[in-house]
Amino acid sequence: MTRWVCPACDREFARTRQSHVRVPGCTVEETFAPRPGPEARSLSLALVLPRRAEHPLVARTLPMPGGHVWHLFKPTRVEDVGEPPLDLMEEAHDG
Repeated sequence: MTRWVCPACDREFARTRQSHVRVPGCTVEETFAPRPGPEARSLSLALVLPRRAEHPLVARTLPMPGGHVWHLFKPTRVEDVGEPPLDLMEEAHDG
């Protein structure tokens, strides 16, 4: 499958002219910085994958049409956002 490369940022994508943000995002540490609200103890990370993935941080899964599965992760520490969740994020992005 041919991948599209954005001429402005030189990143590869599965779909031609796929929308994306070209500015740097925040770091994992900044994301986990203390903040008020109901999600203070964890983040909610939702990924849609073409399969059911097994991972200890998966709090919930929900089957979707077409065989895809919605996964809800609840990382509570910076160390939780590493391998393999990053591999699953890449799989969801490329899917």
